[in-house]
Amino acid sequence: MKEVIVDRFIESDNCVVGSMQLKVLPISPPPDLELCVELDRYNHKIIYFSVHSRAIGYSFANFGQVTLQASPLEKIQAVYEQLNVKTACTPPTDLTQKTFAEKRLAVLGNELWKELIPEQLKQEYWKFKDRVKTLLITSDEPWIPWELIKPYRYKDNGNREESLFWCQQFDMSRWLAGPSACDELYVGPSRAVAPHNTSLAAVKEELNFVNNLHSLNSGIESLQPLHNRTDVIDWLREENFSILHFACHGAFDNTLPNESTIKLSDGVLCPSDIGIRFAGQRLRPLIFINACHGGRNDFNFTKLGGWAAQLLEARVGVFIGALWEISDELALHFTREFYREFLEKGRIVSHAFRKARETIRNLAPYDPTWLSYVLYADPNCRIQDLDDQEKASIYDLLLQLKAIVETEPGLDIDDREEAIEQLQILATIRQKIDDVPTKKIAKKAIKILKGTPVSNYSPLAEACSAILPEIAKYLGI
Repeated sequence: MKEVIVDRFIESDNCVVGSMQLKVLPISPPPDLELCVELDRYNHKIIYFSVHSRAIGYSFANFGQVTLQASPLEKIQAVYEQLNVKTACTPPTDLTQKTFAEKRLAVLGNELWKELIPEQLKQEYWKFKDRVKTLLITSDEPWIPWELIKPYRYKDNGNREESLFWCQQFDMSRWLAGPSACDELYVGPSRAVAPHNTSLAAVKEELNFVNNLHSLNSGIESLQPLHNRTDVIDWLREENFSILHFACHGAFDNTLPNESTIKLSDGVLCPSDIGIRFAGQRLRPLIFINACHGGRNDFNFTKLGGWAAQLLEARVGVFIGALWEISDELALHFTREFYREFLEKGRIVSHAFRKARETIRNLAPYDPTWLSYVLYADPNCRIQDLDDQEKASIYDLLLQLKAIVETEPGLDIDDREEAIEQLQILATIRQKIDDVPTKKIAKKAIKILKGTPVSNYSPLAEACSAILPEIAKYLGI
């Protein structure tokens, strides 16, 4: 039996077409480790931690709990205030001040590790950290800046050992408890969102870059930017698209998170303005809100509020935001590096995200902007380029024909085997044809399938009439 490796990702491990086995590759592996964080149903000061990893051998293993002594929101709000570029102390200017500011970030990360991570998980961390590349944190809490956690420990000899921030150590992403993330994004239309006539040079450059994402990936269709909230709402509710990128200013309301605003030309846009649902017949897009406070969440009455929670509930594919105020200049560099890694180089989204983070950390390690960004996604999610989408589509069509051939009542054994043999030939080619001999082979296979002796009104005849022209069009014959 001949084996052909294909790149269409479905749940079964393989599929047999006549004497040919189509070996199906998994769409993406699970994360190396998933950290599940759960708030106590009756007391939100109690947080439970469990770990799941097929690679390492954890099956939702319980690794302890912590009980906070004060309001978690008050504690984290104080951290955010310290990290805000514009509300904290004057930005450092000389080397001494920059070094101190960088160390101050490390101290904040150490404090979060000390206060928020249970002892059992702290001990286990040093056993698995070097075996984990991709980390997914699934949580029903909205406020802990997991990216900022920086582990440390004291060894038996008294020496202190420091680990990197979690967002440096791992290709890391988050997701909220509920509907699952998607492991692939499809290329398609892309749009920027920003107010008219912004005066910030870095934002202008960012918009120009986003308006030309098609130069990074030929499957992206760059459309004109949106400037007004009505247009944005209509686009979100009605259109099919791949990327929506906001470059603007935002403000977080910790009393009514669903009223946290993004400033546009005709007013402010709030999460509560968005009543949408992706998936089904709609693409699950990437939405990037490159605005200060775009990634913040909080409890809004009885459920999570804020942009991240609102869009995840709408089944967005990937959401990116910033937890606190960010530098416009560094935001520009982050945007460039992320899209280059994700769209042009085809990296998994969490690795592209980490590369972008490291790029701006290297530019300004003392500026907390590099720690502000959060990624809500399957860490192994990739962009599926146009050629992959077309190949997948052709494979689906071949599978449809194969199923109909096998069940067509009017076919005798010889004709059925002949039809399956021609499907085998087309499945082996399954790409655009440049050379003449291969074109002849493909044309002959299609001609034989069209001439299969069945009634003109049979399921196979109708399927061949509908499907074979599409296959021929793709193959270029």
